[in-house]
Amino acid sequence: MQQLRNKRRELETGFVAEDEPFVLVHGDFHGRNIIMQGSQVQAVLDWEFAGANPLSEMLGGGIGVDVLEVNDDESDRENTLWSREIVRKVGETAKRRGWDAKELALLLGGGNPVLGYARTEMFPAE
Repeated sequence: MQQLRNKRRELETGFVAEDEPFVLVHGDFHGRNIIMQGSQVQAVLDWEFAGANPLSEMLGGGIGVDVLEVNDDESDRENTLWSREIVRKVGETAKRRGWDAKELALLLGGGNPVLGYARTEMFPAE
């Protein structure tokens, strides 16, 4: 029980909301929720887990974007390559739209480590 109290205290004191802007985050962004036509995104589906979250959580807090269902080493490698490409394109788009260096670092960085820990505790890997 004390361990849970310590973790809650760490979460309460380790993140200050004013540190970064809150944005609309999909919450379940992966390839099965994206409709494509050729190389163009036509729609993003399944907004059930959407919410206003810190900018650093937009791309999964540094986890990236799952495009494929990973079931072996080959699909894991392919998923990693696609995820990197998506993050790169998101960065290019943000730069073209005039995002400043701090916003870009939040968007493309590893996310907030305290929030990342909370996410893994709430949604542990299967």
